[in-house]
Amino acid sequence: MSDQLGFLPVYTQEFIIQPTSLCNINCRYCYLPDRLSPRSIDARTLARVFAAIFTSSLVGERVRIVWHAGEPMTLPLSFYAEAYRLMDLANPRQIPVESVFQTNGTRLTQAWCDFINARQIQIGISLDGPQAIHDANRVDRQGRGTFARAMRGLDLLQRNGIDPVVLMVLTRQALDAPDALWQFLLEHRLTSVAFLLEEALDTAHEIPLRSAADRQRYRAFLQRILTLRESCAHPPFVREIDGLIDRIKYLTHPVRAQANIPLAVISFDCEGNISTFSPELLTQSHPRYQNFWFGNVFENSLEELLNHPHFRVLNAEVQRGVARCRETCAYFLFCGGGSPANKLSENGTFASSETVHCALHIQTTTDVVLNYLEHSIESVQEGP
Repeated sequence: MSDQLGFLPVYTQEFIIQPTSLCNINCRYCYLPDRLSPRSIDARTLARVFAAIFTSSLVGERVRIVWHAGEPMTLPLSFYAEAYRLMDLANPRQIPVESVFQTNGTRLTQAWCDFINARQIQIGISLDGPQAIHDANRVDRQGRGTFARAMRGLDLLQRNGIDPVVLMVLTRQALDAPDALWQFLLEHRLTSVAFLLEEALDTAHEIPLRSAADRQRYRAFLQRILTLRESCAHPPFVREIDGLIDRIKYLTHPVRAQANIPLAVISFDCEGNISTFSPELLTQSHPRYQNFWFGNVFENSLEELLNHPHFRVLNAEVQRGVARCRETCAYFLFCGGGSPANKLSENGTFASSETVHCALHIQTTTDVVLNYLEHSIESVQEGP
């Protein structure tokens, strides 16, 4: 679809369904405001969500659907059996569906693994590393660590031939322990990891990892991970490192940031409300904007989001922020303008540029990886 606001043609790359905001654990750094709410999406709403997706001109040759938000597996397996039946009914053209669950792993069972394999579902599992690091923040509602329960889930996945992607939140404690984190990945035969920096979003009252010392701590962490990776015969894929190396080697045009392109990502909540841009915005509120819903599946097609008055005002501000990044930031080539959710949470406006999250996740990571590649090239040129 060629969009109506001056962007290059774009298909929706990802649909995120938040079937419930309820979570069975209570991570200390979690930003979700309603993770105690038992609300969940009903079959009627879900059928409309799938109808909106599979009748849309935004859909390309494949559909990627991510079940996210609180803990998706707080809903019973029978719910998802019905959900996938409804998905099949809404997809008469049999467009291939890439399906993903993001889970804390504590509710996995053999029945879940059978369903995952039968439906060829990809799994992302949240694990923060060794027990002392994981249990420092990933706790239940009684304040007890969840490491043992998450590891039982991981073991069950692996015994069923399911290779999950690990999402690992980096706090100050984690940044001081790169060797322990790397050894954890190797010992548990984990092949892919994404490092997520602890960040300020919505309900956070202060920005973590904001000091010069934190930036140096993160720099040293990445440098050590690169060293450990180099000495490993079959290292895990590290999204923030290996993805960036590929981008540097093969990039022919600037990165287009998924989070600030209208309709590149579309999110649905359990009431059928629709949002776009950063997925985190779906659950956020703001004194100026109230909410970030641009339609509802009972009233609007996905294409109609572009003409929603609320969307047009907000998008204008988001794109002013992207323009400021383009004009002022040497890292724009690697970033594409940053995350609107981080800009709003840290700077109070979408029409802004650098954030603490950007200075770490984009700038510091790019500096470290570029320096690593330069030294690698020099070593090859110098020879033995």
